[in-house]
Amino acid sequence: DPRDLHSFPTRRSSDLMTAKPPTEHTSQEIANWMDRNSLTQTAAAEALGISRRMLVYYLSGEKPVPHTVALACLGWEVEQQKSGAAKRPAS
Repeated sequence: DPRDLHSFPTRRSSDLMTAKPPTEHTSQEIANWMDRNSLTQTAAAEALGISRRMLVYYLSGEKPVPHTVALACLGWEVEQQKSGAAKRPAS
């Protein structure tokens, strides 16, 4: 039965990504990500697949930054670096 829990592959803890608990992500992390990648609020919201309004809530601290949004920032940045499209700050 595909719904049987024993049919799912098991993973060692060393195979799993280490990330902060969901309550520890901050608006400053999002702002830093936007700065590093020269993203406007509109571009950042689009990259994360969220509305600009929600992004503003997270940036202002009005709403906590969900773990999924923090991971989306990380994933987006990694993908941009792999493709060579990430904007590098001037030295």
